[in-house]
Amino acid sequence: CVSQRLETPRALEVAEEMYSAAVSISDGEPEPRLGLARCYESGFRFEEAFAVYTELLDEGMDTHPSVLARLGGLESRFRMYERARAHLMEAERYGRTSWEAQWGLGSFLLARGEEEKATGHLELAARFEPTAPDLKQTRARIRYDYARGLLAVGRLSEAKNWFTKAAQADPDFSAGEAGGL
Repeated sequence: CVSQRLETPRALEVAEEMYSAAVSISDGEPEPRLGLARCYESGFRFEEAFAVYTELLDEGMDTHPSVLARLGGLESRFRMYERARAHLMEAERYGRTSWEAQWGLGSFLLARGEEEKATGHLELAARFEPTAPDLKQTRARIRYDYARGLLAVGRLSEAKNWFTKAAQADPDFSAGEAGGL
């Protein structure tokens, strides 16, 4: 529903309803609330998204890599770079094998011009990328960012290979093909 929000009326509302219902049966797991925060971000309701992340941190999820990585990503969007860096570094510390933590930190560092550091984190994100069929676009984006990192540090043939892998992960992800060209 979140990914179809622009093409389908009420899709985002349906996603919010589903995540809200899932929160009540989640047994304290953060995933439904992370999904709800994603809905808020997609609907440009950023204060509500920040509130969800803050609530999760206050409830003891301050060592959960996904919570920290998503909060860091949102902070980065609002140019709160020092806070974002701190949260993304913590996410990486608690989730060394978490694709989400490694990708979040790697993408952040790449955008900040720290290509050497970024490439190491993006390589780990690509190594531990999600395998679920519904996350093929996420796989493509991870591979694409890794290829961009490789390109930035001058490893051209490897970059071309990863741009191709990005295009293979999701045929609708045209940036991978463009990067290879």
